[in-house]
Amino acid sequence: MIKKILSSYAEKMNQYIERSLPQQEGCAEVGFIGNGVEARPNKIRIFLYSIERESVPSRGNTIRSAGEAKGFGYPDLIMNMNVLVAAVFEEKKYTESLSFFSEALGFIQSCPFFSVDGVQYTVELVSLGLQETNNVWSCMGSQCFPAVMCKIRRLLISSGNITKVKPVNKGYQLKD
Repeated sequence: MIKKILSSYAEKMNQYIERSLPQQEGCAEVGFIGNGVEARPNKIRIFLYSIERESVPSRGNTIRSAGEAKGFGYPDLIMNMNVLVAAVFEEKKYTESLSFFSEALGFIQSCPFFSVDGVQYTVELVSLGLQETNNVWSCMGSQCFPAVMCKIRRLLISSGNITKVKPVNKGYQLKD
């Protein structure tokens, strides 16, 4: 589910950036940002940095059949994904990376909502201070690239497991 959401967002960003900065292999992708020995992709990379629980309380799920409550399940988890959007380019293409990064910011600003399989997600920028930014790059063991942290809201995780079954009323009544 997470892969599908991030891949869909990357594809939408790719389509937006390609309008003004076409590239043979695409402009945006989901991928790791780190100090790998592989060549830099010269693309916008979307990297899942962390997931956090939404502070909104969730209720237990009611399992229904023919409109009638048959059982109850564990409450859904409502999560937020913190995603790093970075222009990961070779050093000699730094100025080109700034053009791609500007287009990525334009996409984030112009597309605060997107849907995957009928579920709508919201995207918002997260402001990081200099110390927090330094911590992000240090934790990842990577060079610093032009980047922004975004929060993708409304990731819903549901187990669908029944924890309690409602007793069936067979129409019997106790008489005093």
